[in-house]
Amino acid sequence: LRWCACVRCVSVDKKDGKVVGITCEVGDPGSDPKGKLHWVSDADSTPCELRDYGHLFRAGKVEDDWESQINPESLVARKTALVDASVGSRPDDFAPVQFERLGFYCCDPDSKDGALVFNLTVSLKTGDVAKKVAGVSRKAEQEAQAAKKEALKKIPPEELFKTAEAKRLYSAWDGDGVPTLDSKGEPLSKSLIKKCKKDQAKQKKLYEAGKK
Repeated sequence: LRWCACVRCVSVDKKDGKVVGITCEVGDPGSDPKGKLHWVSDADSTPCELRDYGHLFRAGKVEDDWESQINPESLVARKTALVDASVGSRPDDFAPVQFERLGFYCCDPDSKDGALVFNLTVSLKTGDVAKKVAGVSRKAEQEAQAAKKEALKKIPPEELFKTAEAKRLYSAWDGDGVPTLDSKGEPLSKSLIKKCKKDQAKQKKLYEAGKK
């Protein structure tokens, strides 16, 4: 345990499936374990809410269907967190504080005595909680893009803008399947129609390659 000693878990006590106690024994205080647990004792802690802000979008590059790419967990609120009592009963609004392995936070104006709220401002590379919880990573993004490409191979070019997802953006199409009106019935701009035609041409190549 950080700032304590090396401990070894001997047994875990559970009640109704929840951990209610852990029995440990203290090891050699001079040893250097591979990992350390950061902890706050019950007696020296203050309850608070942590608001971890992550990426607004799940993809690195946002396409036209941006609404479907919004990250539903761009805000992760942990309402039952505990912090060291040294933060005080009510820090000044936006007062910065660092929580180990998590990042830098600031006190939110919503904070009250006994009900503190901290907003993540800068995450640490080793503890980007919001990013990990939201599942936003380079590998995950690449896997998602690969899966999307495989799915696109099965869509005929004339149906590209008629999927359930696309129908939330467009309401009318020409004979080739190129959208002409947006979801509100307003005409699309010439530049957007031109872009749609380019995307459809790319889709034609992808679709034909998928049939080989």
